[in-house]
Amino acid sequence: MITKVDSKDKRRKIISPHKNPRKDSEYIIQLKHRLAPNGLDAARGVELKLYYIPDKFVVEADNYDKYLLFFETKSQQYDSFEKLGSDIIDDLNNELIPKWIHLNITAEHAHTIHCVSYEERQPNWDNPFLLSRLKNI
Repeated sequence: MITKVDSKDKRRKIISPHKNPRKDSEYIIQLKHRLAPNGLDAARGVELKLYYIPDKFVVEADNYDKYLLFFETKSQQYDSFEKLGSDIIDDLNNELIPKWIHLNITAEHAHTIHCVSYEERQPNWDNPFLLSRLKNI
């Protein structure tokens, strides 16, 4: 069951992006987090791996942690990992406006590993050399 007591604006405000300190360079930021989202069953929790190439903004690791903790609250429930990932990638894409972003969500159940991946990029942006460094993400 999905219930949304808190607005997506409140959730997105937690991200609190900062200006990219290296706007003239293209580089990859990687953040990993373990999560126990409310309403979803995963025996060993859920692992999120975020990779992005910033454009205007970056998120500090502490703010990213606080943002993801929001998904463990009773006011935010999900009935699928796909919906959870969709909300996370939409929030980060809207707040950070990255050149490229990729999110992996992996949940381990008793006998199954459930993986969901999302990827977005700005129109006409490409850097094959930089992206080739991310083999098998």
